[in-house]
Amino acid sequence: MELGQEFQLEIEQFVQEINSPDLLNVILRGHLYIEAKIIELLENRFTHPEEFRMSDINYPNKINLCVALGIIDRSETKAYLKLNKLRNTMAHQLQPSQIEKEIGDIISSLSNEQRKLYKTNKKEDGLLYNLRKALAVLFVDLNVILESIKHEDQLFQEIIPLFKDYKKE
Repeated sequence: MELGQEFQLEIEQFVQEINSPDLLNVILRGHLYIEAKIIELLENRFTHPEEFRMSDINYPNKINLCVALGIIDRSETKAYLKLNKLRNTMAHQLQPSQIEKEIGDIISSLSNEQRKLYKTNKKEDGLLYNLRKALAVLFVDLNVILESIKHEDQLFQEIIPLFKDYKKE
């Protein structure tokens, strides 16, 4: 399967998962998919991913590790961290009172690049729609980074044999 097809299928599955009318489900599913993509990005950069247990580090530290490895730019981390805060609020409070504010915080924390994907002229879209859209921006952002890394790796693998041939001369 081509990288583009795989990317498209993942996006479609993600959208289907977060297209629930239930706010808790949207938040938890969105967070799960985004964290899984962060783990995939990290493992893609490790030489021996089997030697590192991702379950040993929490979500914010996974984000920090992505920054340390140059996978995600520091300017793009705020929305991911705000999403984690919202997930924790929903997971640990029976009657969360600041949900609208926390969703607004995610949206306002999008980086300039992420905001370009998010921008909308509609004011009547509603809280759930805007949350889904912000989650989709974050998920697509991570997928684009991963596709770029895979493409770089592919190109590098094509270049390496050229060095070996050159050495023979």
